[in-house]
Amino acid sequence: MLFAMRDVHLVYIAMPPFLHYEQARAALRGGKHVIVEKPLAVTMEQADKIVAFARDTRRLLVTNLMQRYNPLFSQIKRRGEPLTPRPSECSVRVTRHTRPITASR
Repeated sequence: MLFAMRDVHLVYIAMPPFLHYEQARAALRGGKHVIVEKPLAVTMEQADKIVAFARDTRRLLVTNLMQRYNPLFSQIKRRGEPLTPRPSECSVRVTRHTRPITASR
């Protein structure tokens, strides 16, 4: 399974929202950093738990905002450049906020 692979350090979870909590928890349990498509979870209780679990495991947990409607995409499309992602190797630069981000009620 992906979460057990030693050469995988980060996983991106883009599944239906009701699966985000369990998949993110499994990835964190596997020692992976996690990017989750929004929403992070379907309840505040789940969100609080997964944030605490990421903190306890000292793993990065990020909620991603899809940029599908970013004007840059329409500019690329007008230029005729392909928008279909292709599997490839990449490097990722991760920066951390200086202040912790916490869920509020």
